[in-house]
Amino acid sequence: MRAVIETVIRAVCPTCQVGGWAICHPPGRYGPWGCDICGARFTFDIGQEGIELIQEPTPDTPAWLIVKLASSEPPVYFVVDHPIYAHAKDETPEERARHERYYVEEHTCPTNLVPVAAIVSEGDPDPHGILEFIAHVPKDEWGREQPEEGWSALIERVMLSAEWPG
Repeated sequence: MRAVIETVIRAVCPTCQVGGWAICHPPGRYGPWGCDICGARFTFDIGQEGIELIQEPTPDTPAWLIVKLASSEPPVYFVVDHPIYAHAKDETPEERARHERYYVEEHTCPTNLVPVAAIVSEGDPDPHGILEFIAHVPKDEWGREQPEEGWSALIERVMLSAEWPG
C-alpha cells in the first residue's frame, strides 16, 4: 500500500501569526475572510505569481453566539465561537439583533452553527428555523474562554444583561 501525500497551501494570518486559512481556490479574488483568532479580515488575490493578502480596514470582532434549540424543554443552548462581522459594526444594537435573528433563525443552515455531520428534523435534512437566536456577545467583554463557573453562568449573565435583545 502506498501513502497518498498532499501538499496544502495555508495562509497564516499576518496580524497574529496564529490563525490561518487553507487556500485551495483557482486564480481569482476571494473573501473577505476573518481570522478566527484575532478577527483581522483579508481578501485573497490568487494569481499565477502567488497569493496576495489584502487586509480589510475593519476587523471582525471575536464573539460568542448563543443560540437555543427552538421548542426545547428544558432549554438546550449552544455557545458558538462565531465573530461579529465587521460590516455590522455601524449598526445599532437593535439592528444587529434583528439581522442576527434572521441569520440564525431563517438564513443559515443549522449545521453552519452546530458543526455536526447532519441535523435532521421530521425527515428534513436542512431544517432551517430549529435554532433560536439568543445573543451575540464580544469575547473581549464576556471572556475569551469557558468561564470558570461554566457556560450556563455565561448564558444566565447574558440573559440578565442589556446585551440580550429578548
